[in-house]
Amino acid sequence: PSSDRQALHISIAGLWGDAGVGKTTLARDYAEINKNELSFVFWIWAESWETVVTSYLEFANNLVEYYSKNTTRAQVENELGLAGVAEMLKVKSIQQLDTLRVKAVVRAVKDWLMRPENDRWLLIFDNIEPSFDISDFIPLTLTGKIILTSRDRSNCVWGTKLRIGPMTDEEAVELL
Repeated sequence: PSSDRQALHISIAGLWGDAGVGKTTLARDYAEINKNELSFVFWIWAESWETVVTSYLEFANNLVEYYSKNTTRAQVENELGLAGVAEMLKVKSIQQLDTLRVKAVVRAVKDWLMRPENDRWLLIFDNIEPSFDISDFIPLTLTGKIILTSRDRSNCVWGTKLRIGPMTDEEAVELL
């Protein structure tokens, strides 16, 4: 819906341009420069469904490990809706996982990101391939920030779109 896209305009930046022009470096630099204002940064490899799911499972497992410091892992997994996430990461191929279970984990992570107390995070969806639709993985919230990087402008459908181009000779000399 257009209202979702308007709301998301505030917190999402889409960096697009040719391979090798520095989109990933720019996203990394943004995270580094703003690290004191962010509670955490999570990098999501977005080349395919498999890489995004793997990133979300790793994120989910990190959440469980973080909250398990003061209680049992099983209790945290149940409270967050992430039961069995460590076992899911052990499969040889993400394709072997039950799709409904994967969707439940993604939903639980997105729910955690949307909690009012989680308002200073940054997700970087890096290298989104033109044929891959990441919309199911984007949390619909204004509490954090999201950077999308892609070679294809059509993958940067929400938020501010920035074309990243190669440096001119003068810019390169100035940088050095």
